[in-house]
Amino acid sequence: MIDKHITTEEVKPITGLVNIFDKEKFHQELEKTEGAAARADKIASRTAKHISEKMEEDPAFYKKFSQMLKNTIQAYIDKRIFEIEYLNQTKIIMEAVLTHTDKDIPAEVANNDTAILWISSGIIK
Repeated sequence: MIDKHITTEEVKPITGLVNIFDKEKFHQELEKTEGAAARADKIASRTAKHISEKMEEDPAFYKKFSQMLKNTIQAYIDKRIFEIEYLNQTKIIMEAVLTHTDKDIPAEVANNDTAILWISSGIIK
């Protein structure tokens, strides 16, 4: 019955995947995306893809940021953070992953995702 009444046309991709290392093209793609949450989702998706591709190179580093990304997404889903905070946190995580920086994280806060995000973004030193 479904085959008789529902038809489909060809699938047309809306955008191609833009490498997050190509900052200019990625920024242009983000500009076309409406809404802070949608931008954050796009950043999270591309960052997660990068993490999964690089996981074998430095498992401790990438697992930590993968978990931070998951926690940020879940915080947004659970409505513990708003769209703007979701966007800001995903940007910070993406930048830390791209620059592979967490070497400056003091041992005292190594298990505190919020402190790592703040230090990575330069909010605190």
